[in-house]
Amino acid sequence: MNLKIYDEPWPHIVIDDFFDTDTLTYIKNHIEDSMYWQERCKYVKSLTSVTYCYINDTKIGSFLENKWKEIDVFNSLVPSDREHNRLKHVWEVKYTTKPESLDIHIENPEKVATMTIYIHPLFDNGTFYFDANKNFYKAVAWKPNRAVVMSNRDNHWHAYAGYEDHTRITINSYLVRN
Repeated sequence: MNLKIYDEPWPHIVIDDFFDTDTLTYIKNHIEDSMYWQERCKYVKSLTSVTYCYINDTKIGSFLENKWKEIDVFNSLVPSDREHNRLKHVWEVKYTTKPESLDIHIENPEKVATMTIYIHPLFDNGTFYFDANKNFYKAVAWKPNRAVVMSNRDNHWHAYAGYEDHTRITINSYLVRN
């Protein structure tokens, strides 16, 4: 795992080689089968009516929870949210099956931190970061098995856009207020 913390345009982490070989092989064996994930998904509404999918897959769920602890997001990105015993971990497998984008936005206030892991395809757009005035600042390049981690604060503007007509697959992991 190769982890680098960036300060601009706001604190975020980029991690290459996020999953170990065994876990990545496990994911790749099932990743393109959306029914595999949907069959394990239990949709739960949060306090603010955001719907999360709790996936019953302990191998990946445990791996992600351990990574949150390993990268120590509370000391590196979100020191004001140190009451992490009041947070829960939820995650999803996101399929974008046609060229589309999620325009510039900030995360729902319920989310304390977000981790997006690029899985498939080999080439796509990554995540675009903007400054507090919503001016483009940089792009985190797409690379399979790369994780992008950010705290969710005002002015942490970001966006993404898939291109071409192929399936774009990410694993999105969140620490949310309980």
